[in-house]
Amino acid sequence: MSSFPKLLDAIDAKELFAKMRETKAVDIVSNNPPSKRNGELECRRIFVLEDETPGDFVRAFQEEPLLRTRVSQRISSHPEAERGGQTKEGRKTATTTVLLPSFLDLYEQPDSALAFEMEEGAETDVHEAKWTLQKKYGYKLATTFMPNYARAIYEYLIAEVLASDQKTQPQTQTPTIIRVLDPCAGWGDRMVGLYVSDAGQNGEQPVEYVGFDPNLALYPGYKDMMTCAMSGSLVSITQSSLVTVDANNNNHNNNGQKKNRLQTTQTQTQTQISALRLEDKTQNTTFELRAQPFEEGAPSLVEETFDVAFTSPPFFDYEVYNEDTNPQYRDWVAEFYVPLFQQTARLLKPGGLFAIYLDDTSAGSIRQFLYTVVPTICPMRLDHKIGFRGIYSGRVREILVYRN
Repeated sequence: MSSFPKLLDAIDAKELFAKMRETKAVDIVSNNPPSKRNGELECRRIFVLEDETPGDFVRAFQEEPLLRTRVSQRISSHPEAERGGQTKEGRKTATTTVLLPSFLDLYEQPDSALAFEMEEGAETDVHEAKWTLQKKYGYKLATTFMPNYARAIYEYLIAEVLASDQKTQPQTQTPTIIRVLDPCAGWGDRMVGLYVSDAGQNGEQPVEYVGFDPNLALYPGYKDMMTCAMSGSLVSITQSSLVTVDANNNNHNNNGQKKNRLQTTQTQTQTQISALRLEDKTQNTTFELRAQPFEEGAPSLVEETFDVAFTSPPFFDYEVYNEDTNPQYRDWVAEFYVPLFQQTARLLKPGGLFAIYLDDTSAGSIRQFLYTVVPTICPMRLDHKIGFRGIYSGRVREILVYRN
């Protein structure tokens, strides 16, 4: 069986990146202060894109780990149940959460029907078929955060922070460097979004991004996509190799400590990246990625040194990156979400903004934690909401913005 058809071989990555730099989301909400609807704040901004194809830039470089990710799906006991486990009449129905196989779980099977249809029988483009064949073969593709949505959100957050500084402290000079924190770097989409943003392309004011993600399988993609994006600039790349995985799947680092459960198991002897730093000296932008869980690495960072934080953390059991067992939901909240907010609050400057995209999972509602628990565990307060609207679904996804 041949290797799966790779999106990177089918696109012109540099041309797609150039298109990303030219693409801007449109804000469809006025600049008026947000009102309340049903007791909740409405979105102050809602960003819309007319073209999402630039997002293929990130998917192409991270395609293999994306296609190996398993995604959960809720299945209702009632055949007519709609989203949320209710019938059209409003009756609640029982739902079961099923962890679906990944695309590559099925594609790499001996005599794979999916591989045969992709290679021999697909009437459409093979890369489009990865999406259209999901229901037929019972898998679901992991999604990315569109870089151009991230671009719009970064431009908004940075402008808000700078304007707030001037309003509250008129004598305060503009920061000599804008520092951005991403506790869960994920596929690298927000990193790329920052790079193509007005701040990232300004060149006059340095921008520094610090992101965390313990999934070592993502780091080759980080390096390759940013090297492609920065082509034509004076670039410095530094990586340190402190984590070694042997052919026997030794699951420990060089200090003998057990690695984080989200790190992808390797099957060959190789030295892995534990930190990656990419610097575009032409544009005055620096990206530092740390291969460790945020809750473990954040305490080493100096407090009150970041202007903006923006992330979309894992939705508990929605995506499974390897076969290790996920913890209980209450433990996930206590051991991940709580330190996520506490450490972000510690690292943000007073008045700094933290934007987070986080939704409910099959295990429970996160809304109570976001609205009522967060103010009790850290000094950040929910300030307002912004959002982005999907081109195909038309659904507005809300992002909560906290002020430190």
